[in-house]
Amino acid sequence: MGLPPMPAPDFAVTAICRKQSAGESGSGEWSCTLVWQGPDRRTLRDTYELFVGTDGCYTATVGGESLGRPTLKSADGRAVKNLLYAFESCFDTT
Repeated sequence: MGLPPMPAPDFAVTAICRKQSAGESGSGEWSCTLVWQGPDRRTLRDTYELFVGTDGCYTATVGGESLGRPTLKSADGRAVKNLLYAFESCFDTT
């Protein structure tokens, strides 16, 4: 993207998550709001919709357009895949 690198601790991320259906834990649909510091130290807020499976694996997709679309344009005009738009991972359930 042509942005300067930032050390991970400088992002200062806080997650606030809530389950969409009954209960406070487990699989199902979740909504998580991330509050973090951007490159210029301004506070940013983004919300992800998650579907968590019974195996602890999940799919997360950003809600709204705060983090852009699946493809972004870099400072020099190149199309770049937006790795924060949607992703999959798994929680350590052991």
